[in-house]
Amino acid sequence: MKRIKSVVIFYNSKGRKAVAFASGIQKRLSAAGVRVCKICVNDAFSGFKGADAAVAVGGDGTVLYAARHLMKHSVPALGIN
Repeated sequence: MKRIKSVVIFYNSKGRKAVAFASGIQKRLSAAGVRVCKICVNDAFSGFKGADAAVAVGGDGTVLYAARHLMKHSVPALGIN
């Protein structure tokens, strides 16, 4: 199995729980030596430079937003609602 070196986290800043959960994920991944890029779905999309995996934290809209941007890059995603 390929080691995950970089992860992009999509989150909805309008949900306090989503923000806290995304920060917790970022902290754990960073501590494990994984490069993390966080993208707020409420801001203008600025892109990301490649990723081995993605996590979408929020509701259905957040997961769909992430999927729309990830499918061009064939990045696997985990949605957390």
